[in-house]
Amino acid sequence: MGADQNLIRAASRMGEKPWDYSGIIKAIQAIGVYTNKKRAIANEISSYGSKLTNIKAVPDEIFQGQYGDQNMNFMTTAKQEWNNATNIIKNPLNIPSSKKYKTAVKTINNIRSVLENNKAGLIKWEEIRSDIQNKRAKMSKGTEFFAENRILDIVNNEADANINNNLVFTNEGLMYYDSNQSELVSISDLTNGYKENFVDDKLSKRITGIIEKYTKKNTEDDEFQKSDFSAEMLGVFNELKTNKDSGFDRLRSLAYDYQFPLISGVPESYVVANSEKLLKLTNEQWIAANPNYTEDELETMKEQTLASLYGANNLKALEVGMLEWFVNSTEAKFTDADPKSIQKSYSSEMLPIGRNIRYKDLDDIALKIKGKHPTSSKNRTFNIGDITFDYVDGKFRYNYFKELGMTPVQGNDKDVEDGSGRALFNALGQQDKFKFLLLPPYTKEIK
Repeated sequence: MGADQNLIRAASRMGEKPWDYSGIIKAIQAIGVYTNKKRAIANEISSYGSKLTNIKAVPDEIFQGQYGDQNMNFMTTAKQEWNNATNIIKNPLNIPSSKKYKTAVKTINNIRSVLENNKAGLIKWEEIRSDIQNKRAKMSKGTEFFAENRILDIVNNEADANINNNLVFTNEGLMYYDSNQSELVSISDLTNGYKENFVDDKLSKRITGIIEKYTKKNTEDDEFQKSDFSAEMLGVFNELKTNKDSGFDRLRSLAYDYQFPLISGVPESYVVANSEKLLKLTNEQWIAANPNYTEDELETMKEQTLASLYGANNLKALEVGMLEWFVNSTEAKFTDADPKSIQKSYSSEMLPIGRNIRYKDLDDIALKIKGKHPTSSKNRTFNIGDITFDYVDGKFRYNYFKELGMTPVQGNDKDVEDGSGRALFNALGQQDKFKFLLLPPYTKEIK
């Protein structure tokens, strides 16, 4: 896909090691762009409802693809050796106790084993393909770069037949030649590294219920029951860890896949909410270190970098950090449940555009501007009073001047470009919640 494969290979091996950010920024850039393109293709395939039906056990590409001649020679040779060995056994002159007879039997048994292994690989490949959409739908945000890209390759195989074209019959069974990694991969290992999202509705409702229980405040004198809350959350952690088949992955999934209902109104996972601390980079530094990338590519880079942070070697650090975050975030929600805070959230402020904006609406509008609101359209439309805003062709627009329709939000003639993030930031009263508008890719200063 155009990414530096050496960088990708280097980044893919960072998985279970203590995290060291220094020296890999270019690899992260490659990872984000590379994966983002694959995701776009896979999403398109999924959107057309590909059910991977009517799949033959032996794809056409086995004998027509890159290794078609090699695979045909493999099967032809096996068949000839089988026939030769069979003829030796059938010959009455070759008694069972003879060396020639025994060698022929051994040859037949070996060929049978080889063919059965390759057949099993074909059946396994069909199973993997048939279930890949379901598997991807259940994939954890904590699935690392290498594993996710292999999953995307399998999804995208229905469009480009890349894996089919690189299937190879071997004495060890059916293999896939991964040109990115320059290695043969057993079909049974294709989905190695895949992490399932174990945060189902039941678990999510349970945790959210615990949070709501300890964030209720009946009087202003009520105190946050920190020890009781910690005990209940540790109980959840221990239940997840004690699962004999996937204890570690379940706890890890909680860190990556549970969306905590933060005060801001923006649900975030533990790793996302703590990304600056975990990466040792602020969002501003992250953007500055990765210039010339789209917002989606930057998000993918960060997501896949975060996915490499926790392995079996630092499970305790994960548990301690996640519990601390749950406790502190829940206590903050408890504190915010103050009547004064609630009353304040309904007050408003007059904006430079001559319309009032309620403080309680700031988070909702911020999500819409970022395109992350559950109901937000692709053009990030939102309203303040009778004024409609959107984002088209890299420009923020509004209908402030009714007779002109939708026009770029006015900047100035000096250093603020019409339609830029800074122009919108100024129009919205320079609220702290909208400071992200001052960063790329929203704003480019006029020089």
